[in-house]
Amino acid sequence: MPLTTINRMLAACGFALLLLATTATRAEDVKSQPARENQGLPLLFHDDFKTPAPNTKLYAFTDKDAWKIIDDDVDGAKRPVLALVQQSNYKPAVRSPVNLAWINDLKVSHFVLEIRGKSTQKPTVMNRDLCFAFGGVDATHFLYAHLAAREDKIHNQIHLVDGKDREPVTVKHADKTPWDDKYHTIKITRDDTGVKAYFDNQLLLTTDNKSFPTGRLGFGSFDDIANFAEITVWGKKE
Repeated sequence: MPLTTINRMLAACGFALLLLATTATRAEDVKSQPARENQGLPLLFHDDFKTPAPNTKLYAFTDKDAWKIIDDDVDGAKRPVLALVQQSNYKPAVRSPVNLAWINDLKVSHFVLEIRGKSTQKPTVMNRDLCFAFGGVDATHFLYAHLAAREDKIHNQIHLVDGKDREPVTVKHADKTPWDDKYHTIKITRDDTGVKAYFDNQLLLTTDNKSFPTGRLGFGSFDDIANFAEITVWGKKE
């Protein structure tokens, strides 16, 4: 077989492999993108921290020095995540979570908030927790779902912060949120019936409180540490 023919065949094979790899990459990119709509609500926000320089300016932190972009293993792949690495240097005016990151420039009424997160607190701590805030008006007016390893009058509850120390407004209760050292999907929804909090698609907590206003969304922990790999919001802006 002439050398030129062999070279052409090799070139064609190389192009085919490149095309296949590009197609696979594009398919993976499409697969990783969130749905444009969820429960009838449009996609408003998505951050998976995979960009070359993740933009922490998307968030307002109770203490920006408590948060860092680090690399972590997420579902078998090493990539950047947003890590809450220490207790925030912040003292709330009323009893409420110390470590929060609020999404900037986004206020919603009805919403679906979906977050991939994990507790990095030592398992010896009796009550590892992550918190997910919504209806945020200011530092002393918001609600939050406190997903903790065991339930009591303050842990594993949905709380209202209304100008005074947080108070539980939970209707459906769960005895625990089963945190371990893996990433899990937390989903918080608000519609005309109230608020629901899910852990890996399992409904844990609800409240029928419908009085909270349009407001910001946030995430973090009351006083533990954690990593966050993906933040997605579908919602209704007001």
